[in-house]
Amino acid sequence: AVASVQAQSAVPVHEEPRHHLVLERADLRVMDVQIRPGDTTLFHRHASPIHYVQLGVSRTRGQVLGSPWSPVPAPARTLPAVGRGWSNVGYQDTPVSHRVANTGTMLFRLIAVTNRGGRVPVGERESAAVAVEATNRWFRRTRVQLGPHEIMDWASSSNPRVLIQVTAGEVELSTDH
Repeated sequence: AVASVQAQSAVPVHEEPRHHLVLERADLRVMDVQIRPGDTTLFHRHASPIHYVQLGVSRTRGQVLGSPWSPVPAPARTLPAVGRGWSNVGYQDTPVSHRVANTGTMLFRLIAVTNRGGRVPVGERESAAVAVEATNRWFRRTRVQLGPHEIMDWASSSNPRVLIQVTAGEVELSTDH
């Protein structure tokens, strides 16, 4: 009976072993989520707005605590593209505990950023080279494509910024300006 109860409890998302906590501040957490083929996460609880960026694509299925597994995804279903981003801001109002299984043959990997601070200010400007792809009250996702040895100045911001590089190569960040 004890094992059954433990199997049905959920850990905070940042304590789930496949959600590697790489940065924690008062206002945000950044996790590198990696689920190998055939592996399943522990049940974990999402209770803050979260933004994801896909780095490794594989088929997955989920199970909300107390519910059956979702159906096995059809092989013909299109997988998300590397670099795709999306948010789930509903966790703020309706926390969810679930687990995820990698049913595919590749590493499922994404970067997850939870907003533990404030809302994104409306009307904050970006530099001309930055394309704003999505914005909501918790996150603003932008995309920049730089060529070799290209330099770009980012506009200052009152919000923390997380740079997620989705392609091979190196980036040098400087705060000298």
